[in-house]
Amino acid sequence: MVPLQSLLDELVGYISLISILLGVGVFATLCWSPFLLSGRFRQLFERLPPFESFSLTYGVVGVGAAVPYLLGLAASLAVADTGRALFTVVVVVSAGYLVAIPLLGAVVLPRVGVDWDSTGYGLSTWALLLAGAIWYTALFAVPLTVISTVYSL
Repeated sequence: MVPLQSLLDELVGYISLISILLGVGVFATLCWSPFLLSGRFRQLFERLPPFESFSLTYGVVGVGAAVPYLLGLAASLAVADTGRALFTVVVVVSAGYLVAIPLLGAVVLPRVGVDWDSTGYGLSTWALLLAGAIWYTALFAVPLTVISTVYSL
């Protein structure tokens, strides 16, 4: 009976982890959805592989983008100085997002054949990508910074 109980406990643990990842990712995706009022972002999600379906791609990208923050949170909870470790995760992941998202959208994707911006990747596209990156980052950085401050006290 004990092996079955431990198997069930492990299964419940995995289901809980997946539920948390999906829940937080879906919440962030919903909070970021006002950016979809921009036709350029809708075009981006329509043309991104592998799905080439707006809804499916948006959901997968939105939920997937939450994973680095959540894994960083989990890793920082495992160390002795949780507050400092969590703050480091927030700074590093946020800086990475603020640099990587605009570069990925305006430089990398067009070079690999995903031509999504009909306006030519000008300053307004960079500004839109940066604004989207700032908002998505803020969705995680602000609450995690508050949590890290509480842990540091």
